[in-house]
Amino acid sequence: ELGGFRWLNCNDRDNSILTFLRQSDDEHMICVFNFTPVPRYNYPVGCPTDGEYKEVFNSDWAGYGGSNVYNPNTLTGRWISRDDQPHSIEVTVPPFGAVFFKLLEKHD
Repeated sequence: ELGGFRWLNCNDRDNSILTFLRQSDDEHMICVFNFTPVPRYNYPVGCPTDGEYKEVFNSDWAGYGGSNVYNPNTLTGRWISRDDQPHSIEVTVPPFGAVFFKLLEKHD
């Protein structure tokens, strides 16, 4: 871990997806990148807490000229370990896109 950066998964070559965590003492941002033309649905991503996560950036937004594949609802972290994290969320990742999720509220 380097300061506020931690790789979550940089080895998923089967799905061509990279995930990392940006964090500070009071904020978490999960960043997910899809390098294929295929959207990924219910893609599991590790997270440090079982709180509520909201999509705050999506490069596939129609306003950017994308296809508008996004996560309309808040996602709740589950007690399922993933990517060396104690919890996980399942996200929709747009084709050739990046999505960022901000922790809104901790449940721990």
